[in-house]
Amino acid sequence: MLACRFKGISFSVSLRWSPRAHGINSVIRGDVLGENKHALLMDIDKAPSLIELCHALDRLLQKYNISDAHVLRSSGNPNDEQTWKYHIYIFTAVSYVKAFEILCDSEMPYSDKMHAKLGAIRDYWTLRLPGKGKKYKKLAIVPGVIKADISPHDLKEYETYRRHTL
Repeated sequence: MLACRFKGISFSVSLRWSPRAHGINSVIRGDVLGENKHALLMDIDKAPSLIELCHALDRLLQKYNISDAHVLRSSGNPNDEQTWKYHIYIFTAVSYVKAFEILCDSEMPYSDKMHAKLGAIRDYWTLRLPGKGKKYKKLAIVPGVIKADISPHDLKEYETYRRHTL
């Protein structure tokens, strides 16, 4: 860090390397009508257990009449469920407004609200993909009310972005 002080005014400049992360976006490919449809991508950081998360997801799927929820462990110690973080993919096409409503719903108190807010600002949601040679562990599929109307191949684009570190 370079710092300078002149007549009571301080100025500093610093450079910091932040690693690149790769993610998948919620926007659906082939949205030629401009309907702005999205898959539901949820980031869960503070679920007390996988069972409680699945129960909350079941209530959410019933309430919004949506398809299966695919639950993956995105990080955490494999031997300590209390440290697990999750990514959830729901392959039902919903409007931008409906996606934001579902991501912020009180039925899912474990959902990362900052993930929902950042997506609202950018007009799409992104979930980080595992690094080279790594895989997320698929833990559960919570049955939905309807059949999925899109597939993972319908998601429009992948994104490379700078991952923020503290």
